[in-house]
Amino acid sequence: MAGGSANGSQKVKTLISDKQARPCLVRTNSFGQLHHTPPTVRIPTMPILVTAFGPFGGRKENASSLALFKLRKLLPGIRSRILPVDSVLAPARLKEAIRRIKPSALIMLGEAAGSLEIRLETKAWNEKSFDIPDIAGREPKGLPVRRNAEPYLSSTLPLELIHDRLIGLGHEVAYSENPGRYLCNQLFFSALDFLATNSIHIPAGFIHLPLKRDCPTSTAANAIAEAIRLTLSTGTKTGSKQSIKTG
Repeated sequence: MAGGSANGSQKVKTLISDKQARPCLVRTNSFGQLHHTPPTVRIPTMPILVTAFGPFGGRKENASSLALFKLRKLLPGIRSRILPVDSVLAPARLKEAIRRIKPSALIMLGEAAGSLEIRLETKAWNEKSFDIPDIAGREPKGLPVRRNAEPYLSSTLPLELIHDRLIGLGHEVAYSENPGRYLCNQLFFSALDFLATNSIHIPAGFIHLPLKRDCPTSTAANAIAEAIRLTLSTGTKTGSKQSIKTG
């Protein structure tokens, strides 16, 4: 469902500037000990699907797939896919995975170079404007993800709960309504559009992770594990109705 009014009058945190940003680390005490232990998440009776991207742009790794590898060890019951940074193959493989797995929830991961925070993406935009080619050499400019579709679609994850919980655990996290116009945004929009078109009512959304140098993989994986726990605990009730104000 596209857009909506804010839920109540409570103001929520938006992305802050680079000057204000701090490294994406969990806070520790004076002895260097974590204030919390990694979350324990029960394996769901219905599978949750978590996706990440492989390397692109000449790099050998992607922060999202590194986090997913770690997450698989933390939560061996999840279903997952590493998708290529290919504007044709990635959406097709995600849709096929949804058909096969029939997940109870969908969390898509990507990396955001230059960000020092875990970014909870609130909107997916019906636009493809690549700054660099995908791994197949495609570089669309100003094209819709799907013609005659909504201009944007909104995340159905329980973002406020996830945001507040991660902040409480000491993670650096912020809302974002700009997932870019590259593969992350395309996959995000394609997934939400596919779910809506096929009347599949599950929580679904996209989370951007900083590069490994700015947010350790174990920190990112623990944050996503907590997001999974909250998503599964709320089901479709919170995700289907929420709206986040980001400005």
